[in-house]
Amino acid sequence: MIARNFLVVCMLVAVFVVLFSSHVNNQHR
Repeated sequence: MIARNFLVVCMLVAVFVVLFSSHVNNQHR
């Protein structure tokens, strides 16, 4: 159960990081 929640959190963090980095790259351009 804890492992499943940890996996979900990791996936959400990964998506957030990807969106944030793409947003920063767009701002720099």
